[in-house]
Amino acid sequence: MKKSLVIVPVNDVEAALIARIAKAANIDVSISRQQHGASIDRGRDYVKILKEGDWDEVVIVEMPGLTTEEKVEKMGIDVVIIDHHNYTGLIRAKCPRSGRMLKSSLEQFIKHFKFTDAKLKKLGFDPVLVKGVGIFDRSYIWGLQEEGYSAKQIEQVMDYQDLLMDDVPGHKHQEERIKAAKKIWEKKRKWKEYFIVENETSYHLRSHLSLLAAREFKKPTPLIVHEKKLKRIYVQECKDSMRLFEVFGGFTYGTHQNWGYRNDRELKKVSLVDVKKILEG
Repeated sequence: MKKSLVIVPVNDVEAALIARIAKAANIDVSISRQQHGASIDRGRDYVKILKEGDWDEVVIVEMPGLTTEEKVEKMGIDVVIIDHHNYTGLIRAKCPRSGRMLKSSLEQFIKHFKFTDAKLKKLGFDPVLVKGVGIFDRSYIWGLQEEGYSAKQIEQVMDYQDLLMDDVPGHKHQEERIKAAKKIWEKKRKWKEYFIVENETSYHLRSHLSLLAAREFKKPTPLIVHEKKLKRIYVQECKDSMRLFEVFGGFTYGTHQNWGYRNDRELKKVSLVDVKKILEG
């Protein structure tokens, strides 16, 4: 077997679970503390780290960085990209060979390292919950329902994700976040088929607001989340998400019906008005 190094930013529960499984299986892991928008071109000098190590392959999870990837490949180390997002100027939600939509990073990780249900159990993990986290990441509650998860199992997956949040830096004050999200949700306004929710706090609340929408409407609901202080805009359950990506860049997540933009990272600044113009067109 190849000796592998897994590089993963523990900025959400999916990544945290990948790190947990890799460690339990005695696979070398390098944890990045970068938040969403992580890149292997930033932070640690992984080219130097890999030169000094004896790994045969490096598995890079959701940290695109073409410069570093190219340098590592030239060193003769196999580079395995695990991702299912698109980024400004970079398509990674589809298989480059077949063009098919990729599954979640957790599902790709499990497949790459051949973690069967029996292996996961031996390592101390519940395969139903592990698979549930992966399905949830790519297609939310609706994906779990399509895969045959019962209402009880869906709640168990969500409870498990709450436990995994302990591994994610910067996600303290959960009770305050939940209270803030509920207050914001009460002020939502309807625009066309969308609900617009404007978050003026310094908390990242998209996931909390998504859950409130799911629990209230019990079906996929088009949502625009504008996080003003954090300078982020998200559009979810949107048939025009790829159109937004083509016009503005930014990133897609889940599957192609979700789009996001970080004005704190991107050179081009995109407003809520700009987004609405595209959705109206």
